[in-house]
Amino acid sequence: MLDSGFKPEDVSRVLNLESNAQAIIRGGLDQAICNTPACKDKADYLVGISKGLAKLTPTGLASGTGFAAYALTTSIIQEGLVDTVFAVIFSLEELPANLSVGLRSNDPKIRGESLVDALSITAVATAVAAKIGPRLLDAIFTGPVSGGLRAQRGHINVEQLSWGSITRGEQRALEDTVAHIEAGTVPVGPTAFRWGIPFYNKDGDLPGGKFANSPYLEYRVAPQQGSGAGPYRVVVNSLTGEIYYTWTHYGDNGVPAFVRVKGGN
Repeated sequence: MLDSGFKPEDVSRVLNLESNAQAIIRGGLDQAICNTPACKDKADYLVGISKGLAKLTPTGLASGTGFAAYALTTSIIQEGLVDTVFAVIFSLEELPANLSVGLRSNDPKIRGESLVDALSITAVATAVAAKIGPRLLDAIFTGPVSGGLRAQRGHINVEQLSWGSITRGEQRALEDTVAHIEAGTVPVGPTAFRWGIPFYNKDGDLPGGKFANSPYLEYRVAPQQGSGAGPYRVVVNSLTGEIYYTWTHYGDNGVPAFVRVKGGN
């Protein structure tokens, strides 16, 4: 991989994920001989998972989407969230027909492989990440940002957002929104409306994909009294944990659409 031009940190991430996934698979196959249908089904399912994961390495893992699929899959298996994830995936519109068939297959190997294939699609990974919550991702998902969300804990980066440019009330509202996102909770009141909806990045203001390939989720920030929904929004990259803020509802002619307030370099 190094000879192919991959960065050393990317190679390190791939090797760590390989090791973690192998440990999970071995742990699920700790019975040398399966004597029950349930055991056999689980073993075959994990074989399918491992086959799907193998398709992501090594080149696929160097991309953000492949890396996220790998990390999400191993996290889901560890936490026993397979049923929840399947329900989320089946609720999505325009799921590729071959994946829909594979996920409903009676063969657990095919189901396992299809799960990884589905999580390789950015829109699917984003929807699943939103459902299983930031707490799970914070605890397990390392992600392209070193240390993931946990490493970004603490105060919002004032070097990237000058508090002098916004009011104290706006600062408190922004901090409150970010705190709810990181805690995996939903606020009470108008800001809960359309909380964590997909943000399609149609104008390409943020790094990453657009439309169906956008990894972003959108959250409202409490507006000033009597200003309706207000122009304040927080947008989170579900793959990297980077958090962006806009006080102009995606920008205007004189103001940048977004300012990064957490994550990144």
